[in-house]
Amino acid sequence: MYPMIAGLGPLTGEGNLGYFISMSHKKEAMYLWFYKKGGSGAASGTIVQLSKPYSLKNKAVKVAVLIGPNTSSSGEMTAISFIGKKNARLFGTPSGGFTTGNVSFKLADGSNLLLASSYTADRNKKSYKKKIMPDVQISNASGQDDAVLKAAEDWLSGK
Repeated sequence: MYPMIAGLGPLTGEGNLGYFISMSHKKEAMYLWFYKKGGSGAASGTIVQLSKPYSLKNKAVKVAVLIGPNTSSSGEMTAISFIGKKNARLFGTPSGGFTTGNVSFKLADGSNLLLASSYTADRNKKSYKKKIMPDVQISNASGQDDAVLKAAEDWLSGK
C-alpha cells in the first residue's frame, strides 16, 4: 500500500489518511497511515519516500476512485485513503473485503508468517471490517466496467 499511496499522495492530500485498529491490552489501539511531502508511512515513520513527488496545479481537482471485488487488501487501503476527502468519490461495486492489516512473525526456520491482526478505518475514523461500499454503486450487470467508468466520467465532468 505504501508505494501506491506515495504515488497518489498529491491526490489523497497530505495528512492522516487512515488507521489500523487492533487490540492492545484489552483496548482498541489506532495506528495511523499518512502521506506527507512525497512520503507515505505509518505511525512508526515513513516507509516509502519519493525523490521527486508530483505537485498538483489544482488541489481542488475531483478524484474518482473505481473499486470492485478485485480491489482487495492494499488496494482497499489505498481506496480508504480517499474516503472522507472533499471532492473524492468511490464508484463501482463493493470491494473484496480484505480490509485488514498484517503483522509479520519470523519463524525459527527463517520464513515469515503474516497474520491479519487489525482492521482499518478512514481518516474520519469510520471503521471497515469487511467490504468497502462505493459512494456510487453500479449493479453487477453485463458491461458493468463501462457503466462504472461512464458514471465516474459524468461526475468528473459535472454532468
